[in-house]
Amino acid sequence: MIIMITNNDYDDNNDNNNNFDDNNSYDIALSKESEGDLFPIRGKECSAQQTPFLNEKIGTFSEFANSNMIDVYGKENIESALHLEASSFSSYYIQNNGNGDFEFNPLPNIAQFGPTLDFEFLDINKDGLLEVFGIGGIYDAEVETIRYDASQGYVLAHNNNKIALYKDLINLSSKEVKAIESIFIKGELHLLLMYADQGLDILKLK
Repeated sequence: MIIMITNNDYDDNNDNNNNFDDNNSYDIALSKESEGDLFPIRGKECSAQQTPFLNEKIGTFSEFANSNMIDVYGKENIESALHLEASSFSSYYIQNNGNGDFEFNPLPNIAQFGPTLDFEFLDINKDGLLEVFGIGGIYDAEVETIRYDASQGYVLAHNNNKIALYKDLINLSSKEVKAIESIFIKGELHLLLMYADQGLDILKLK
């Protein structure tokens, strides 16, 4: 995926600022490569909400669907924009090995079912190593984006110095959970799960 950002160095005194729609704000256009060309990832509706001039420039959804990035935004705008490229969309565990050496390890597939919005480190099996409780869900999505509701949370443990799924302890919650926190209630360890527009759940760890 290629990310193009315009107006990244805006100056009120500069008449040649790079900007898709001349409203003095950042514009971000997401694209994907197909057969050597770049095409918009977002559809006409969401793209026009960010840059309204597209409604006048491109009259139909069919025309937009058959347009590449230059057709949509113009060659000069695309060439002068800041280009950033993403090649991986996995969630990673990054281990600091010291001396500026960082090791990137993709999380197991079950931890990729949804976004990780919060996590808690606990040694639940008393082996001296911390397990990772991860949670996250996003239901409030744009019209062109499905909601992220597949994750029910996960617990990861060290396995031969790698991060792996911890047994079958994964069903922490099927709701839109946003945060997790560990607390002690009467000397016993519990987890607080906090949700969007709801109350919270309290889980007791045995």
